[in-house]
Amino acid sequence: KILASCDFAGSYRNVDVILGDFNGDLAKEIAIAMVKPESAGDNFIVKTGRLNYDDQSRTYALAFNSTSSDLYWSGYTVDLACGDFRGKGTQQIIASGGRKFYVFETDANLALTLKTTSDLDDYYGSSGDTKTKVRLAAGLFHFDPSNGYDFNRRQLAAVGLKRDKDDLWIKITTFDMDANYNLVMKAEKNETIDDNKRDFKQFDLSLSAGNFVGHGTSGEENNPAMQLAMAGSAFKTL
Repeated sequence: KILASCDFAGSYRNVDVILGDFNGDLAKEIAIAMVKPESAGDNFIVKTGRLNYDDQSRTYALAFNSTSSDLYWSGYTVDLACGDFRGKGTQQIIASGGRKFYVFETDANLALTLKTTSDLDDYYGSSGDTKTKVRLAAGLFHFDPSNGYDFNRRQLAAVGLKRDKDDLWIKITTFDMDANYNLVMKAEKNETIDDNKRDFKQFDLSLSAGNFVGHGTSGEENNPAMQLAMAGSAFKTL
C-alpha cells in the first residue's frame, strides 16, 4: 500500500533516499538527493522532509521543508549516509556526488545547514572516458566506549567502482569525523577487478554495513563492530 507520494517538477536523475532522526525528535525524517536536469549543469541537490498524518482526513502526505543550494556532481551517482558521526547525539547527513562530500545538519524544522565540504582524491571523480560510481555506508567500524566511540557513534565508508578503457577497479576508504565536521581518513584499500582491457560500458555497485559475523569475532565478547558487504556488476554492450 502506498501511503503518500510526491512529484518534483523537472527531469531529475539518479535519486537516493535515506531515513534518519535528523532533528532529534525521535521520529524518522526523509532526505533525498537528486541530480538536476542536464540544462542546469553538473549539479545535484539535497531535500529534507517528513511524512505527515492528518487525523481529520486520515491520510498521509509528504512535506519537504528544505532544499540545499546546488552541489557539484562529478560522478555517475549520488548517494547519502546519515548517523551520529561525531558522537554528540546529533545526526549528520553526508551527501556525495562523486569526489566531493558534503556534511549537513538540520534544525528542528529540518532546515539544512552545510557544515563542511570534503574534496577527496581524483579516484572518486569522473572525467572523460574514466567513470566512477561512489556508494556510502554509515557503520560502527570503531568500537571504543572509553574514548567516545560507543554503540551509537558511526563512521563513514566510501566505496568507488571505477572504469576506463583498460581496467575496472575498486577503492574502499573509511573515515572518522572530527569535532569540526571534517572527514578524517582512517584506512583505504585498492583492488583491481579486471585488467583485460574489456572496456566495460555499464557497471553498478551497491554497499551495506552490518554485523554480519556476530559479536566476539575479534576476541571481545560484546564487540558490536560492523563489516562491509558490497556487490557489483559490469558488462559490455554490443
